[in-house]
Amino acid sequence: MWFKSVDNDNSGTVTATELAGITFNNQPLGTIVAAKLLSVFDKDRSGSINFYEYAALHKFLTTLQNAWFQSDKDRSGRLDVNEIINALSVAGFRLSIQTVKGLMWNYDKSGYGLTFNDFLLLCATVAQVRSVFEAKDTNRSGQLSVNYEQLVEIAGLLY
Repeated sequence: MWFKSVDNDNSGTVTATELAGITFNNQPLGTIVAAKLLSVFDKDRSGSINFYEYAALHKFLTTLQNAWFQSDKDRSGRLDVNEIINALSVAGFRLSIQTVKGLMWNYDKSGYGLTFNDFLLLCATVAQVRSVFEAKDTNRSGQLSVNYEQLVEIAGLLY
């Protein structure tokens, strides 16, 4: 039922445009977050996600929503850096404090912490980077050695 509610054209697949309309806290995901999420969950690179890919996306978004509410300790509707560290951990992202502070600098435009939509954008970006990294880390060592050309190619995959 939730898949059909997003598949507006009844094509059996969901596009980034359709994903952009999903709302959380009465705020739509938006085109940037939707495009990033599509790039992570579109495993067959068809340009849209099928039911099974959408089910994985739905699970991911539910995890993020739970991480958000669990981490917003002061119920301010914004997450500070300590709350973000916790939320990212709950969501399955293991990042250093230094990395999280760098991300906060880029995503906390207000200086008052991340809103839920800001958090979704940050997590969609981190998930997209992880997806590209895992595709390039063919020997599963957890490390990449890249030259300039390869870095440009990787950056091109992160639209």
